[in-house]
Amino acid sequence: DESEEEHPNFNRRESNVQLPIASSTRLRQPLPEINEHPEQLVEPGHPHITNPGVQLNVETQRCIDNLQREFDRLRLFQNSTAANEHHFESTSSTSKMIPVCKWGLTFSGDTTSYGVNSFLQRVEELRIARHVSKDQLFSSAVDLFSGQGLIWFRAVRNRIFNWDQLVTKLRYDFLPSNFDDELWDEIKRRKQGQEEKPTIFIASMLNLFDRLTENPSESTRLKYIIRNLQPYYATQLSLMDVISLDQLQRLCKRLEETRLQNVRYRNSKPESSVKLEPDLMYQPSKKQHLNVSASQSANKSSNFQKRTNTAKPHTICYNCRESGHTFHTCLKDIKIFCFVCGNPDYYYSQCPKCQSKN
Repeated sequence: DESEEEHPNFNRRESNVQLPIASSTRLRQPLPEINEHPEQLVEPGHPHITNPGVQLNVETQRCIDNLQREFDRLRLFQNSTAANEHHFESTSSTSKMIPVCKWGLTFSGDTTSYGVNSFLQRVEELRIARHVSKDQLFSSAVDLFSGQGLIWFRAVRNRIFNWDQLVTKLRYDFLPSNFDDELWDEIKRRKQGQEEKPTIFIASMLNLFDRLTENPSESTRLKYIIRNLQPYYATQLSLMDVISLDQLQRLCKRLEETRLQNVRYRNSKPESSVKLEPDLMYQPSKKQHLNVSASQSANKSSNFQKRTNTAKPHTICYNCRESGHTFHTCLKDIKIFCFVCGNPDYYYSQCPKCQSKN
């Protein structure tokens, strides 16, 4: 009560009083036209005015609208970010781990068909692709061995405690002590196969280099790859300065395509059974075709004459009893005789000479 007496206007409400607008530089800087029309007032029913009795000028209201739009944009961005995070978490949770026992991969201890490094490389690829950690891989390591490899694993299982130790022990026990020297010899002997594509050969050589303890430089790898290519590729590449593996692969691909075109050109036959455009095919002249047919028939007749005259001069014909030919090529009437010994008037089944021998 005393405070009311000391300040009689404390609770006085005036409906027509206009509150002053704060002159903040934070609102004025982005809106230089804020004081262009100070006499224009906002209607009391505007949604941004909480008190209907308070009236704001147009520029201040415009500033409030800008702030409201900025707030809506930030709220929209926050919602989209949260939705993306939720989608990522749900996607990660749906990537299920595939157990090691379902991989279908085992090491039997026979390094002649499947090397240790090949086995370990394949295990690492499957581990990453099938969402298996190294601890889970080590716990299920028994599924990766069979035969003599399983016997080895049982012997060392109690002396190793993680997957990295298992990899080190496996390489130490199954790889030779001079592994790098022997692998270098194998790299030098590795030649491109007759039907092997240069792309596959280069990839195989690069895999061999990667399995060395120290990976050689690019110039060293280029030298051995080019040296071990087929003579067709090596001869063509010797005329060029190859400075990178990418350049080598591009050049080999172009040379391979040129070689295939040459092979198709040599093997093209005009007498092909299927012709898509017969009017554009090469047709030899009739005279050339007749000459080829005559030469082929002459060769056939000469071969037949050679076959018929291959009998030795002292050979006696069982049919006509003359020398110089056999009964197979005899032109006289066929008589009865044993075709094994030549005994006349007897078939082979009735020949006394052949029956006595049998």
